[in-house]
Amino acid sequence: MRLVNPMCFLCVSLVGSMSYGEDAVPAPILRRPPEVVAAWNEVSILVRENELLDNPLPEPYVARGDVWRSVGCHEDALADYLKAVELATANNPGLAEKSRLLSRLHQPLQGQPCEGEIYW
Repeated sequence: MRLVNPMCFLCVSLVGSMSYGEDAVPAPILRRPPEVVAAWNEVSILVRENELLDNPLPEPYVARGDVWRSVGCHEDALADYLKAVELATANNPGLAEKSRLLSRLHQPLQGQPCEGEIYW
């Protein structure tokens, strides 16, 4: 175990992604409005189901990264964004698919808010 960010939850690094207990909601998420907790719960289910697929999709990790970023846990967000890129490039996607994902990640990695992002 390693502490990623003093403002964030104690994280376990597993194969380049952050993992929490299946039903655990990290403290930075719990301190936010109910809508953020609901978004976290929905995204967590998607990520768990996605991990069971033979060829996991990158989108659930992008979504979870967006939730992390919205609560200020940028290291956790970056880990999920990197996992999304890893998954997207693993299956030799076409140029259009690579471009779509990388353009989607451009705003968060440049420190710009995602569309519809809420700040507290």
